[in-house]
Amino acid sequence: MSNNFVVELENVYYIRDRRVILRDITWRVSTGERWVILGENGAGKTTLLKIISGYIWPSKGVVKVLGNLFGEINLRNLRRRIGFVSPDLLPYIPTAESFLQVILSGKFASFGLYDKPLKDDLEYAGKIIDFLDCSKIKYEAFSNLSRGEQQRSLIGRALMANPSLLLLDEPCQGLDLPSRERMLSLIDKLSRERRNITIILVVHNLEEIPISFTHALLLKKGGVMKTGRIEDVLTSENISELYNYPLKVKRNGRRFFAYS
Repeated sequence: MSNNFVVELENVYYIRDRRVILRDITWRVSTGERWVILGENGAGKTTLLKIISGYIWPSKGVVKVLGNLFGEINLRNLRRRIGFVSPDLLPYIPTAESFLQVILSGKFASFGLYDKPLKDDLEYAGKIIDFLDCSKIKYEAFSNLSRGEQQRSLIGRALMANPSLLLLDEPCQGLDLPSRERMLSLIDKLSRERRNITIILVVHNLEEIPISFTHALLLKKGGVMKTGRIEDVLTSENISELYNYPLKVKRNGRRFFAYS
């Protein structure tokens, strides 16, 4: 395996209760690339992110992330270099904590702020809040935030650790149309201004792909169906095969959408 990739998977399988969730995944992600992962429900998209982030262990295969080979490193230390954002994390956030406290907790990789942040931590968190355009709600309790604001707090929490790799699992889930568009604008801003961060994004719909993303992976029944440059992968033929339904793919400007 090479040291030139942020993520390198070879023949990775994940089997749970005798069911094959991921099968023979071989995939490489280079520094600074922006990847989107598409697939039906149950295709294994979130499972793939959890393996990359070190939260679950593959049943078979080789995983190398940020130059570290799984089995030869302390995964807890590696996870500090990976930002992971998912709706699955929302129930673990203490509801009484403020937007600011949620972000600060990312410094300590904890759910809840139990350590006293340093002055530098507070200053950096303030910069993140400005970046998120959320200064007006930084003292609001998590329970009082909208779904979109809660998702932004999770992104801020991930950025607090200064990650080299950012994994975004369906950040638009449960958002209304204006909130979705604000989220996509934020991801595009992040993509433009934090070029040192490699980003992998899981979405359900083509309309949720930010314009700055460069590559796509199509996951079908737990296996890789297609990977490559986004304009080569997101074709009518490929998307119809992915979803087992005749679909046409178009681009409106630089945004993708599909219809039957």
